[in-house]
Amino acid sequence: MKDLRTPEERQSLHQYRCVKCAAEISRKNKVNVARYVCGKCRGRLIAIEN
Repeated sequence: MKDLRTPEERQSLHQYRCVKCAAEISRKNKVNVARYVCGKCRGRLIAIEN
């Protein structure tokens, strides 16, 4: 079965969502959500379960 995800989606393991603007952010490594904020609006991030 062929994997239809983009290379970026296959590589990214951790996903986060901003609570203020609902932007979705993907990262290879886990980030400390208490320290890091959204790059668009500076809102708080929450982890999304895959």
